[in-house]
Amino acid sequence: MNKLLKTCGTLATALVATACMNPGKVTGGGKVVDDSGKAIANFGMNADTCSGDLLNPRGQFNWVDQTNGVKMNGRVVAHGLCVSEEDWQGTWYSDVCAFECVPRFGYNTHVAWVNYRSTNPTKPGSGGAFVCLKDNGEGINKVDGDRIALFSDVGVYAGYSAAGVVKGNIQQHTCD
Repeated sequence: MNKLLKTCGTLATALVATACMNPGKVTGGGKVVDDSGKAIANFGMNADTCSGDLLNPRGQFNWVDQTNGVKMNGRVVAHGLCVSEEDWQGTWYSDVCAFECVPRFGYNTHVAWVNYRSTNPTKPGSGGAFVCLKDNGEGINKVDGDRIALFSDVGVYAGYSAAGVVKGNIQQHTCD
């Protein structure tokens, strides 16, 4: 997994980027709480590859964990959807879907790679992180709370991970 994360952390070439992304869009924000209801962090995110420009996805990510001093802001540089094993085999996110996102949240979970910079003045630097996001429905169709998980293995926050229920919203959008 470390090798995969370090490889994706340098995701900059057109060849790699083209093979990594599926068109789609996800937005979200709110407070992240653990199973006991204790606040973990606040976040905001959008990831969009609906324009068809797979080499330049639009998107930003922000995460603030006051307890652990983790404050990051960054650009989404890759985005995919864990639909089925056949769809994700051979992609940059295959291990993340198989070992992180799907076991936690099930299929149809979004995964994004974020190149972040620390916004904590006591921990300057940058790095990369995977984010898994699960939209569990809206309104009366909501089957469970929306979920998010963050795993940073590269940079100033290497080794940090957090996951929980979103007190806010994650929404999967269709490309028009």
